[in-house]
Amino acid sequence: MLGYSRIGLPLSACVSFIYSAEINGDELREIAIDAKAKGIVCGYLDYLQTREVPAHVGDHIARVLKLDHPPYGMAPNPWIPFSDDLITLSNRVNGIALIIDNSEVFLDENPRDFFGLIEAFLLQFENWFEKRKPCHLCFQMEKNEIVRQTFAE
Repeated sequence: MLGYSRIGLPLSACVSFIYSAEINGDELREIAIDAKAKGIVCGYLDYLQTREVPAHVGDHIARVLKLDHPPYGMAPNPWIPFSDDLITLSNRVNGIALIIDNSEVFLDENPRDFFGLIEAFLLQFENWFEKRKPCHLCFQMEKNEIVRQTFAE
């Protein structure tokens, strides 16, 4: 359960790959309640749902994190304005935890954006870290109903 157990902490270990065997539903719900009580925005995205509305994955993430300037998909490098919006968000909230469910499908179908997201996330991470605010990117590698129930709005 190491992956989600840290989302309330401002750690440099900010990217996690989590498998269903690591999840305990009761512990996960307590972690989520604690994070939300601290004002940490927990954004949940099921990668499979991105297929239903054609858009850049950054645009889908922007919707769940309520970022300022999507759509990014038309930009020459969509991850740059996406990163800028995450930096701006670091001035307004106490932290973020972005949970992407079905990440094994994301990696398989769209490795360019999978790794682009990681790079963009790491590029802007220092802004959160310097402010001592949690900033986590959690790849839920296998679909997990408990994760969806816990974090989906």
